[in-house]
Amino acid sequence: MLQSLGCNRGSLTLQVNEIDIIKRGDIFLLCTDGFWEHVTEQAMLTSLENTLSIKGWLEDMVKKYIQVNSLSELRRESFINRDNYTALAVWVN
Repeated sequence: MLQSLGCNRGSLTLQVNEIDIIKRGDIFLLCTDGFWEHVTEQAMLTSLENTLSIKGWLEDMVKKYIQVNSLSELRRESFINRDNYTALAVWVN
């Protein structure tokens, strides 16, 4: 069963985990199902190991796993296909 914010079907289960310390080098990826259903966790880690920047990491995953050539093409395809391919990455420096 999929759950989402704003879902009117039943109640949502909220899980909150506290992070003790955020340190230099930590990386966070927040993404929608339109993104992660195409990119496995192992593929995310492999792409991350081969890049030097957040933008490069996201672009690498988009090109290899979502089958578009650029972030702007991804936005255009998302509009055409009515799917949501949203990803936000944070790299703590």
